[in-house]
Amino acid sequence: MKVIAIAVDSGLDIPRALLDQYRIVEIPVHVHWQGRQYRDKVDLDVEEMFAQGRESKDFPTTSQPSPGEFAAVYRQIAKKAEAILSWHTASALSGTYASAQAGAKMADKDIQVFDTRSVSMGGGLQAIAAAEILAKGGNIQEAKAAACKVRERVSIRLVLDTLDYVLRGGRISRLEAKVGALLSIKPMLAIQDGVISHAGRTRSRRRSLEQLLKAVTDACASFDGKGFVVALGHACALEEMKEFMSQLLAKLPRTLVIPYRVGVG
Repeated sequence: MKVIAIAVDSGLDIPRALLDQYRIVEIPVHVHWQGRQYRDKVDLDVEEMFAQGRESKDFPTTSQPSPGEFAAVYRQIAKKAEAILSWHTASALSGTYASAQAGAKMADKDIQVFDTRSVSMGGGLQAIAAAEILAKGGNIQEAKAAACKVRERVSIRLVLDTLDYVLRGGRISRLEAKVGALLSIKPMLAIQDGVISHAGRTRSRRRSLEQLLKAVTDACASFDGKGFVVALGHACALEEMKEFMSQLLAKLPRTLVIPYRVGVG
C-alpha cells in the first residue's frame, strides 16, 4: 500500500496528541520577539511569552519558514513516504502557503500543497480529516475530498479581551483602539475564506463569551450537534475555556469538542 504522509505548519495549532496519533509532521513558523528568532512550539514557551507580552512594548511577530526549510523537511519525509499532502495557513493572511509551494518544487518529490483558506484549527481540522481517512485505509483522493469538505464548511469566531494586539497587528487604527478601550469594547471577529471581518461587539468579557456561545450553538443547531466538531482554542485563558466548553456541551451534548492552546501564529 502506498505510504502517504501529511505535513502542516505550526500556525494550524493541531494539538500534540493528534499530531502524534496521525503521525502528522508539523513545520514550525518563525516567531520574532525581543530581538531573537524562535521556532514556534519548539524553543519558545507560548504561555510565558504571552504573560511577558502584556508588560512589554515589544510585540511578537511571525514569519513563514523559507522554501529551503520546507524543501528540507519534505525530503526527510520522502525517505519513508511515497507522497506528501501539506496543509497551510490561508494564503490571504500569510506567506506560508506560497513558501511551501516553492519548497515543494525545490524538493522535487510527489508533494501536493493546499491552501486551507483558514487559520489555526480551521485549517488543522482539514488535515485531521484527511489523516483520519488514511488511517482507515482510504486512498489519497478520498483523503483530499474529506479535507475539501471540511474547508467548505469551516468557520471561525473569536473574541478578544483587548484591542491592543489587533492594533499592533495593523488590523485597526490607533483611534479605533483608543475609542474601543474607553468604551471597554470586546470585539468578536469572524474568519471565512481567508477574510477577517467584524462579527459583533459587547461591553464586557462575560457578554462577549455569551455572544460567542450563541454564535457556536446557532451554527450547530440544524445538526443538533451530531457530526459537528468544535475546536475550542484559548490564549492564556484555560479556565474560561473550560467553563465555555462545559456550557457548550450542556447545550449540545452530541458535539465533539477539541480543546487546544492557540500559538503565536
